[in-house]
Parts: sequence; C-alpha cells; structure tokens
Amino acid sequence: MKKFIFIFLFLISISNVNAETFYRGDRIPNVYIRMISGDKVGYDPTYMIRRNDDELIYCLDPFTYAKYGVDYRVYDYNDSYFNLSDEDINKVNLIAYYGYGYKDHTDLKWYAITQVVMWKSLGVDEVYFMD
Repeated sequence: MKKFIFIFLFLISISNVNAETFYRGDRIPNVYIRMISGDKVGYDPTYMIRRNDDELIYCLDPFTYAKYGVDYRVYDYNDSYFNLSDEDINKVNLIAYYGYGYKDHTDLKWYAITQVVMWKSLGVDEVYFMD
C-alpha cells in the first residue's frame, strides 16, 4: 500500500480531492536532511515539492519520496490514515503559515527549515541538516 504523505501549504483551503499528482520542484542547493525514526534511516537532498498547479506543499512522512507523475492522496482534515490530533493539525498549520514565504522567509532554505520543523513536531525521532 502506498503511503499518502502530502499536505497543502495552507491547510485552511483543504478540499475533499482524493488524489493529485505531485512532483519535485526546485532543488534547494547545499541542503541535505537526515531522518531517523525507529529502525528507519533516510538521507536526501532537499527539493521543493509542488502540485501540478505549481502550489507548494509539504510532506508528512520523511521516508516517502515524491515521484514524478505518481498520484498521492491529499491530506483530508478527517482522514484517519494520518491519525493527527487537533493539536497536531494546529501545529502543522502554524508551522506552514510562519515558515517559508512569511515576511522575509523567502530564501529556499526556509522551505527546508519549515519541513524539518514540521517533521519534528509530528514526532520523527531525529531529523537534522547535513553538510
């Protein structure tokens, strides 16, 4: 079963769409992230992930990677698959709002920072930047 991992940048406009195609957007230069959760370990260069309409999105699971042309189910506020509490949803909303694009947070590195803070808030054991 595929993991469904994506969340809109602004969760306020959540729709009931079941699947959308996502793709890796711009590569963020010189930013690499390492993730550890239980026995899972991941290491990846960082990309901005976008929908087909060019909207930025964030990932809920650091161990699943966006592949070009693959359909992923978008986050639905009442979706039990993600098992997010109201507190988790509120944290993710705030992180997305105050992260990349907020005031002077326009450098591409802010997208990666926002993503890492989001994963940490959702309980990934370790997630950090690499050289």
